[in-house]
Amino acid sequence: MVVVDRLSKDRHFSPCRTDMKVHDLAMLFVRDVWKLHGLPDSIVSDGGPLFVSEFWKAVCHCLQISIALSTAYHPETDGQTENANAFLEQYLRQYVSFAQDDWDEWLPLAEFAARNVVNDSTGMSPFFSNTGYHPRMSFGPPRPMPRAAPKDLAERGSEGNSFAVKMQEITDLLRTNLASAQASQEQFANANRTPAPAYRVGDMVLLSTRNIRSARPTPKLDHKFIGPFRVERVLNAHAYQLKLPHELQSLHNSFHTNLLRPAPNDPLPGQYNPPPPPIALDANGEKLWAIEAILDSKRTKQKGFQYHVQWRGYDLEEATWEPLHNVVNAHIAIKEFEKRHRTKPRPTKQEMRNAHRQAARGVVESEAMD
Repeated sequence: MVVVDRLSKDRHFSPCRTDMKVHDLAMLFVRDVWKLHGLPDSIVSDGGPLFVSEFWKAVCHCLQISIALSTAYHPETDGQTENANAFLEQYLRQYVSFAQDDWDEWLPLAEFAARNVVNDSTGMSPFFSNTGYHPRMSFGPPRPMPRAAPKDLAERGSEGNSFAVKMQEITDLLRTNLASAQASQEQFANANRTPAPAYRVGDMVLLSTRNIRSARPTPKLDHKFIGPFRVERVLNAHAYQLKLPHELQSLHNSFHTNLLRPAPNDPLPGQYNPPPPPIALDANGEKLWAIEAILDSKRTKQKGFQYHVQWRGYDLEEATWEPLHNVVNAHIAIKEFEKRHRTKPRPTKQEMRNAHRQAARGVVESEAMD
């Protein structure tokens, strides 16, 4: 199980069994999250059976933790999470190739090394973000045992030295492999990359929505950039602090330059570029989208039951046909549609049950506009 803090990018790796029960999940949470960081305000997880169980819901309810599932209105991953997963997978592949079948015993060292890598978004390592200092990463040569030490004590001391040296060798190897992997990724990324523009305080920029989780089932209709926003501070050559409006305060206001774009200020004569519709974010930094109205319904053999949905803030031309499980929780919109259009197709009870199960499992599907 991998736990990632959305603010500091800290992470914990917990070895699990494939037959783990929900009580085991709760104990992992106590051991690897609660004990170290206190109780979180919210937890975003997939729709796996353990995370949708009544036991887990009851635990989170008693601890006043809101649960957000990556279901129809919360896509399974965002760009930042995908990048983090790819990074961890590559890192663990390097690690497992060294430790072979005893990877779970050395997983703490993998976590320690991963927590001490500087994150591009925050400009600091997760460890430093949490503690305010960098941990000691190495030690000197083994200390010899006193000459008068008993033989068995000397042997145990020698074994302890060997164990510590082995830990250091593994840590050094991990750091070397990680640095090599990062260098390879950087070289590949820079192959066709043009230098990012340098911004100054007061410049107006647009912010990419790549790392803002969208609850909308059709991401291609999302605006790629929002803003413009004013540059408040230059953190370094690759990071800037922006002045964000109140509705975006749940976002961290420091961003890497690859998420920014100069705001256009030279429209053609007579041209008016309307700004993207305003968005709001919940406490998890996720975009809140709402259904304006359900326009139509249909049932086909290939795609099953679908609703034609108009999204709030978008024109009728941008309405999309959505599978039932993407709309099943919009109770008011469905009731209003059925009241207005009594002769239109309606989902059967079995279709509704299936849609609720799919939404609970985190199935996300969206169809292109017809």
